Amino acid sequence: MTEPRDDTLRDAIEDAQQKAEADQRWTSHKDLHELAAKLRNEEHVLRWTAHQRDHDRLQAVLEETERRLADRVASEFSSHAREHGLNRDQHSKEHSLEATARDKAESAVNQRLEGMNEVRAQLKDQALTFARVEVVQALTDRVIAIEKLDIKGEGRSLGQGAVIATIVAAVGFAATLLGLIVVLANVLTSPS
Repeated sequence: MTEPRDDTLRDAIEDAQQKAEADQRWTSHKDLHELAAKLRNEEHVLRWTAHQRDHDRLQAVLEETERRLADRVASEFSSHAREHGLNRDQHSKEHSLEATARDKAESAVNQRLEGMNEVRAQLKDQALTFARVEVVQALTDRVIAIEKLDIKGEGRSLGQGAVIATIVAAVGFAATLLGLIVVLANVLTSPS
């Protein structure tokens, strides 16, 4: 048999080994968390750098586009001013023609709108001749009620016919039964 002292020593060694393994797992777990944090930080820095690069590139494109647009507007404005100065009469005629065309278009639109208003009024008048939904529903309910009454009347006449047929059958059965009794009484009373 082993001494209790050896068991205590063996238990202490096993406890020390388990504690060492747990410490090693904790250290590995902690290292993994630190590594994951570093990776997330590096990924964030890379994304920010790419975002900043894209932002700078878009800013440069925007500035170039604004510069080109400003040059184009200035060019068009000076060209227009030149033409306007050279052809003042022609320019006035163009504006006059544009105004005339606009007035004619406005007149045509007004005529179309008046025609549409006339059609709308006709449709409104026509709508007044239509039956309202409530009236149609009431008439439909009334027709259904009349049909139900007609069906009940047909059922009632069928029921009355069945009662009469039952009475006739009962009378016929009673007559047959009475006839059998008479025949049976004759057969039994006759000397044969």
